[in-house]
Amino acid sequence: MLLKSDPYALPHPTAEQAQLEQQKQAWLEQQKMEWFDKRRAEWEAAGKPVPWAEWVAERELEWAVKELPNRELAWT
Repeated sequence: MLLKSDPYALPHPTAEQAQLEQQKQAWLEQQKMEWFDKRRAEWEAAGKPVPWAEWVAERELEWAVKELPNRELAWT
């Protein structure tokens, strides 16, 4: 009860909001896989100039920093 009376308490997500968040996450995962596949094709066409593990780590960082914020804006 105390939590409900606190004006700074976070609202509890509804079932509809939870379902919308799941849809958003599924859409973002699909976007990431499409983006990743395109980058991998470019990497393979370039002759694989860097080792796989290093390349994957760089792409994960690039996705998180550059692409994900833009895709989340596109979702809205």
